[in-house]
Amino acid sequence: MPVADRIVYNEEECIPPPFVPVHQLLFDKLTENLDEVGDIEWLVNGVTGESIKYGEIIPSVDKLSSYLKRKGFRTGDILMMYCANHRYFFLPLFAAWRCGGGATFTSPGLLPSSVIDQALDSKTKFIFVDNSTAEKAKKVMQEVDTVVEIITFESEIKNCTSFSDILENKMEGNNKVDKVEIDVDNVIAYLPYSSGTTGLPKGIVHTHRSVWAMLQIFRRSDIGTSYATGCQMFHMSGFFIGTSSLLTFNRNVFLQNYEEEAFIKMLEKYQPTFLFSLPPPLIMMLKHPNLESYNLKSIEIIITGGACMTAESQRALMKRLPALHDVRCLYGMTEIGGVTSFGLGYDLNPNLANVREKHRGSVGRPNPGNEIKVINEQGIALGPYEKGEICVRNLSSMKEYLHNPEATRNTKIDGGWIKTGDIGYYTEDGFIYWTERKKELLKYRGYHVVPAKLESMLLQHPAIKDAGIIGVPDEEVGELVGAAVVLKDGAKIDPNDIISYMNSSLSEYEQLRAGVKVFKNLPYNDVGKLVRKQLLRHWTEGS
Repeated sequence: MPVADRIVYNEEECIPPPFVPVHQLLFDKLTENLDEVGDIEWLVNGVTGESIKYGEIIPSVDKLSSYLKRKGFRTGDILMMYCANHRYFFLPLFAAWRCGGGATFTSPGLLPSSVIDQALDSKTKFIFVDNSTAEKAKKVMQEVDTVVEIITFESEIKNCTSFSDILENKMEGNNKVDKVEIDVDNVIAYLPYSSGTTGLPKGIVHTHRSVWAMLQIFRRSDIGTSYATGCQMFHMSGFFIGTSSLLTFNRNVFLQNYEEEAFIKMLEKYQPTFLFSLPPPLIMMLKHPNLESYNLKSIEIIITGGACMTAESQRALMKRLPALHDVRCLYGMTEIGGVTSFGLGYDLNPNLANVREKHRGSVGRPNPGNEIKVINEQGIALGPYEKGEICVRNLSSMKEYLHNPEATRNTKIDGGWIKTGDIGYYTEDGFIYWTERKKELLKYRGYHVVPAKLESMLLQHPAIKDAGIIGVPDEEVGELVGAAVVLKDGAKIDPNDIISYMNSSLSEYEQLRAGVKVFKNLPYNDVGKLVRKQLLRHWTEGS
């Protein structure tokens, strides 16, 4: 892997994305695959067995886009996915593209207050829900005047439109959708939100061209390979599964809501070749006392992201799964179009076995079309093994942060580079090692937790003078959220009361699972910034 001018890059040619809407490119490939292979299952619920086939995609999208157009969905409009995993999850995304609009995804675990902010910022017009989010979405609709309709995937819910009725043509109108001219360099196609350490979440603008560029890395998968996933579809990893599969024509088995035993039983029942998952389910498998009692002999490759599994955990997992010969730890972030490096790569040449084993624990080398450099605080590119901030340049990077030019300027720097906020280094042969996050987001089971938000809530408590949120490392879930507090003079309160006070107002993944500890003071640096590393050390040492 070449390293020149302190930039790591891939020599393989990367074809620039064409000036064509991404859905048109995907549907052309889908039609080609259907003609060559025939119809197969696309998305399968691993518990109920409910599924949708590839041949159903285009007719369903025709019906849905026709309905959305009749209801006023136009070029530049945004719809929101606010639900758990579902076999129909990606149909609204494709329909939005057909109409010239885009989609924003959000966690079904979020409270209405957080979703309201996202809906206001994106000017969401339609919200797609399930039974778990319908009532919350109604509260969002009351506060966001751009929202005109809530559509539910599940059984009929009062004041919600039935998705099934749309597909079954129970709505008035035909399914004709005229072709829409789309500015593929500027129209929003995909609008995920990334929480910052301060302020409101930021909308990450991806256009049709950046989405197509990010999907190219997945074209290498063998046609017809069976996948299973432990990912949430609202997450970028889920976005890749739902969209790239139209290129690779894979069967994808999922869980609507993750449960440990259901996850393993799904793998045994459907016998996937590939497993695509965030680390927590994999760590669960590693620790499972009876894993060998399940028939998991089909799993050959595991792909994981969100955090890098240690080399020791990867080797241990390969020992417990008899056919597993590779664990690929991806590196990427939403702003740079997801995947920048694909673990230890696709080349399973046995002659490279020693190299691959030597670098197990790294996130691999850059994918085609990606360049990586590591910079110091002054922005100077560093050499091999020197730690600094990882920066990426590629064709799949975001256009901007929505309505936030200042944040865009701080992240997109000269030369088209994106600052990731991650600390790491590279080796002389181009392998990238991620070591820690520069930004202060915590991660619990792949969910982002914003310390500043929780600290602000703590400081509203009448007994609390100062507060700091830290992530206590946990191999199974990533980080457990803990609160360090300083009480006001003369104040007395049971830490459990603070936990109850906070958890009643927090989303499930934000809960204070590491508890609350009382300190005399919190560590700050010379410019008044909380030093979380030092606070975590005090937390673990009990000082």
